[in-house]
Amino acid sequence: MTRALLATLLLFAWPAVAAAQAGSFTMPLPDASLPRGVVTVKVTGASMSERQVGTEVLLLEATAGGEPKVAGRAKTGEDGRARFEAVAAGKRYQLALAGEGQQPASGIFDGPAEGGLRFLVSLGGANPMPGGAPPAGGAQPGAALPPGHPPTAGHGAGPSSQQTQIGAAEIEESEAVPPGKLLVRVLRGKAREPVKGADVMITANPAAATTPGKLMLTAGAGLKRQTDARGEVTVDLPADKGGKAMVLAAHDELTYRSRPLSGAGDKGLTATFQVFDRISSPDKLTLGPGTQLVVQVGEKRLSFMQVLRLSNRADAIFDPGEAGMVLPLPRGASGVEVPETFKGLMVVDEEKRQVRFVAPLPPGELDLRYFFEIPYTGAEEELVQVMPFASTGASVGLINKLPVVVSGPQITGSVMRGVQDGSGQRKVYTLTDTAAGARWEILFSGLPAQDDRTVWIVIGLSGLIILAGMFFAVQGVAVGRRRREQRERLLAELAAMEPGAGGEAALRQELAALLREEA
Repeated sequence: MTRALLATLLLFAWPAVAAAQAGSFTMPLPDASLPRGVVTVKVTGASMSERQVGTEVLLLEATAGGEPKVAGRAKTGEDGRARFEAVAAGKRYQLALAGEGQQPASGIFDGPAEGGLRFLVSLGGANPMPGGAPPAGGAQPGAALPPGHPPTAGHGAGPSSQQTQIGAAEIEESEAVPPGKLLVRVLRGKAREPVKGADVMITANPAAATTPGKLMLTAGAGLKRQTDARGEVTVDLPADKGGKAMVLAAHDELTYRSRPLSGAGDKGLTATFQVFDRISSPDKLTLGPGTQLVVQVGEKRLSFMQVLRLSNRADAIFDPGEAGMVLPLPRGASGVEVPETFKGLMVVDEEKRQVRFVAPLPPGELDLRYFFEIPYTGAEEELVQVMPFASTGASVGLINKLPVVVSGPQITGSVMRGVQDGSGQRKVYTLTDTAAGARWEILFSGLPAQDDRTVWIVIGLSGLIILAGMFFAVQGVAVGRRRREQRERLLAELAAMEPGAGGEAALRQELAALLREEA
């Protein structure tokens, strides 16, 4: 599958593909039609039609010291989009909305090496954390994440007017904490219950502090501390001006780390970690609205982008383990590819022809995307896929404006919807809710298949022409040989004839006629 086709599937998906969860940014959508290094951000209200004009968007660039710097500011125009130019490849960025209080922030992303990127952020709607209110104290939902987990909608800590939060801890200045000291709180789950006996340490080498998803607290004696019954412990910060350190907390064999920080201020600091127990059972995982297939009909192949909106409804981190969790591919799928943005989440096992989810998943939602193709030979082709989780609100949509019909036991109806790029409308088919382990059976009819009878007729005629040519070529060789023999006979008879003998004139006439035929 070519990069151009992948970009097409991303760009021409209907709005549900890219629709942001309320109050959150989408994942970046590569757009080959944008100039290199251009990033656009579309800001909407509760619905896609409510364009927000004049909203200021910040482009933040990650730095070696951990503190992001503002690399650009842009306001949304009449189309509701803000635009940034010259976003450099090889650098890491984050987008945020300017304003007072906690504002939605995107996940960290790399500057595009080719083309540009599109983002969408919705300002209307409910709390993105499923099943509960946001944590106390106005913290960004899902701010405490195990290191290595990619920032996702509803899970990335965002900048506020007071302080930019990067890392898995809420960092605040506190007059109640002496200068040079750090009060660490470790709280469990959505209820933020105190965790007693959690390991806490300070390291002056943030780069080597921890390995994602693994417990790696190897501080020397006296440097590692444990939280008390209130889930708290006080530790010393580096005293030298400008010194940087990182605080780490461990729970259930997962290590959480803060952003780099300094103790060179006139106030102490507090660092609050929201940690989660770890589970290995996928029983609490479901596929929610936004799960869908984007289909493009090509010559002798169907190209798909599959979006799985994976929801973890447990108050715990789902850990798929080292082997990962298998996401079954449809029957006959080939050319499976995972976008660069998702390669930290999924791997393709070519030998077993499957995709595996390999990242820890905190409570909340995460969109997974991958691409594949299914070849076809006739006017119909069926997609059969076992869905490992229960699904609700799933859909199938066609990119091409072709008279292709989508049917099957899960299809409940269709509707025309506008697409994000404004190029027109596409037909979207809704699916019934299915239980875990159920099969999707989706039939695509009316495919533009070539008539094989025409091909065989052309092949047959070509064969007859070749055989006729060979026949006449052989016949021509035989006739030429007979004429040469006849000419040689006449010449021999003429040479043997005595001068003045009768019949000489007749032989000469016959020989002349033969030579005229050959000429």
